[in-house]
Amino acid sequence: MLVFLSAPAFGQMTAKDWFDQGNSLALQGNSSGAINAYDEAIRLYPDYNQAWNNMGFVLNAQERYDEALSAFDKAIEIDPQYPKAWNNRGVTLAAQGRYEEAILASDKAIEIDPEGAVFWFNKADSLCDLGRIDEAILAYDRAIELNPQYEAAWYNKGEALIDQSRYDEAILAYDEVIELDPHNPDAWNNKGNSFAVQGRYDEAIMAYDRVVEIDPEEPNIWFNLGNALAALGKYSEAFLAFNRATDLNPQDAEAWHNKGVALNLLNRTAEASAALARAEELKFSG
Repeated sequence: MLVFLSAPAFGQMTAKDWFDQGNSLALQGNSSGAINAYDEAIRLYPDYNQAWNNMGFVLNAQERYDEALSAFDKAIEIDPQYPKAWNNRGVTLAAQGRYEEAILASDKAIEIDPEGAVFWFNKADSLCDLGRIDEAILAYDRAIELNPQYEAAWYNKGEALIDQSRYDEAILAYDEVIELDPHNPDAWNNKGNSFAVQGRYDEAIMAYDRVVEIDPEEPNIWFNLGNALAALGKYSEAFLAFNRATDLNPQDAEAWHNKGVALNLLNRTAEASAALARAEELKFSG
């Protein structure tokens, strides 16, 4: 769509100037300033669909979902073949839990531009939220086919595969994430979980150890590591891992409980009793 903007008086900002300023402010995290700038662009050129779309994007980021939808709807009214506005409308609908409507919006974006990997990705996320996992995996696969470097698509595909207990395939998906970003702790953790649920504890421990290198202050990884070590009968090492977990998160009842169990297995009964009592105080439910 061609946009013709009239020439301003000398020194006066054009609609395009305001639009560019809005984009710059949005990138700086100045949401209110960005919205004001987009408003100025629209005041000068009411059919500026890109300004409506980008304003909707910022409003969505502020969780002002109804206002964002109104902005996207205006962009679509101006140009019904604007795939980004359809896609962003879907993202906002999904944020409101309106997943069926979100999928329809994603489908419209895909109809206009079937090569848009992000459109397939967002459709897949909404399908996952509806429990339509088989369809979601196909949509993630399409996003990945269009953009093999799409880290989030590989990651979310891994989560979808875990939901179906397809752990080996999930591990392969997380391997792709790790190849793209070797320092992604969540991918390493989920890979470890996929090994652990299959009883492949040595491999799980290697994955968890990598997370510990990347993010040693994350209590959940120490908890997962402790569980894998305990499953192999390595109770001294498991105790140390659970101890680290409780140091980092003293309110974790389950970590206190597992720490107490490990201490009992090490015949350190007094310490075990204290740890188990702490778990009870924290309402450990078993």
